[in-house]
Amino acid sequence: MKHFIFAVLLAYCVYARSEDDEIFAKHKGNTGFIKVTSLKDRLFYWFFPSQGNPNTDPLVLWLTGGPGCSSEIAIFIENGPMNLNPKNLSVSVNPYSWNKVANVLYVDQPIGTGYSNPVFSPYDNNVTQVSEHLYNFLVGWLAKYPSFKKRPLFIIGESYAGHYIPAASAYIVKRKHSDINFVSFGIGNGLIDASLQYPMYATYALSKKLISESTYNSVKKRFAQCRTDIELGDTVEAWYDCQGGLIQILGYDRLRFNIYDVRQPCSVPPLCYNLSYVGEFLEQTKIAKQIGVRGKSWSTCNVEVHEAMAFDWFINLRDDIAFLLDNGYPGLMYYGEEDFICNWMGGLEVANNIEWKGREKFQNASFQKWENFGEFKQEGTLTFIKVYKSGHMVPMDTPEAALNLFERFLKGWALPTRLAYV
Repeated sequence: MKHFIFAVLLAYCVYARSEDDEIFAKHKGNTGFIKVTSLKDRLFYWFFPSQGNPNTDPLVLWLTGGPGCSSEIAIFIENGPMNLNPKNLSVSVNPYSWNKVANVLYVDQPIGTGYSNPVFSPYDNNVTQVSEHLYNFLVGWLAKYPSFKKRPLFIIGESYAGHYIPAASAYIVKRKHSDINFVSFGIGNGLIDASLQYPMYATYALSKKLISESTYNSVKKRFAQCRTDIELGDTVEAWYDCQGGLIQILGYDRLRFNIYDVRQPCSVPPLCYNLSYVGEFLEQTKIAKQIGVRGKSWSTCNVEVHEAMAFDWFINLRDDIAFLLDNGYPGLMYYGEEDFICNWMGGLEVANNIEWKGREKFQNASFQKWENFGEFKQEGTLTFIKVYKSGHMVPMDTPEAALNLFERFLKGWALPTRLAYV
């Protein structure tokens, strides 16, 4: 009888395991929560060990932007090990997953984002708070996974993470925690300095023939005032002038084009992509149970989190990037050429105006061909990449190029000449 019971239990465990493997295409990973505030606010994480050598490969922290958008978006439609079919919600293996070469840790942050709820503290309203909570998260996560202490750490993400990443990276470096071995940072299609990037909306839109010459002349003046407002610290007027110029380009009643990929129409405003199927997949009872989030709400992007960060929008993060570059931490900035909202022209304007030791040489550096994927310019610890045939979400639009970029990032694209600036 004992043997019969054991056989039944074994069969059940094998079945349950195979069902899990099928649901997540054998890439379930590890999920959980880490407390980050004294009021016990917790950040949700989803961790995928490297498919290469998890015992020696680096640790990579991925941050999605918004502000307030969940990193589960990246897991299922960008660079995670799973591709999610929107028609039948089935999961297949992503051959261009970034965890092929690294241990990748996705986090829902700031507090309130994705599964990082309920919220007990006030929502974060600036990058200093975000940085403190991310630092607390890392310290807590490393305590839970001690084998990753002192493992090379890379932080990378996209969009509004152009604010999070420089601030959090600089915060981590300055704290000098013995368990955290920070190496490098990467920003994809990031908003870093609105005062430089907003005026480039007009230039980019004209270059893509999205607006007429007369509209260009009109919005150019509006963005000049926008920049003045930001420099004066007048956030209220900045919102009025900056967004006013943007609306002139995008349209008053409906978006004239997909702001994340100008080659396409905006089919589902305001995000332009129908991402509801990600939520439909996650809200299934069997999925929620497997990832430990039963009873928790989830949204693609949290409006409350977004609104709380409104006055952080116009903060300039170039100084934090300069600090990192001058202290020998390589930085990678990559931009899909078809993105409007965080376009490559605005990104290059930021890169050219970072006040670091290599600024002049970087400005004078020529673009070089990057296989057939794009082009880059590099000096010392800073590399800027323009990715061909890609919009705002490079890993989604050009996954092969994104994986190639990511592998080069981990190997230190900017390392050959970095020592001159340490």
